[in-house]
Amino acid sequence: MINSSTKKYYEAFVETSDPNNCGEGTMFVFQMLKIVHQGQKKLIEDLTKKIELLNKIEITLNKIIYKEELEKPILYMLCQSWLFETTLLNSEILEELKIKRFKANIAI
Repeated sequence: MINSSTKKYYEAFVETSDPNNCGEGTMFVFQMLKIVHQGQKKLIEDLTKKIELLNKIEITLNKIIYKEELEKPILYMLCQSWLFETTLLNSEILEELKIKRFKANIAI
């Protein structure tokens, strides 16, 4: 959030450095807290939207008829990985579902 609010960051820094403020850092801390607060609000909004979408994904996955019992949990994990923009390794799938690579390959 600070990276996207560099103008406010530098303005707070300049204000704190002003000789008339005698090095008083209250305004700098206040500005940083405002930036962090905005970042937290944005994060909560983003996560709320993603959780809603994940719930829709789960409903959709429940409507599908699968050939293999592991297809659904693997698809769900892949959807989570895509939605939350993370990398999902095969080893993580195997570990989470407590299965061997052969079973995972069949389901995939």
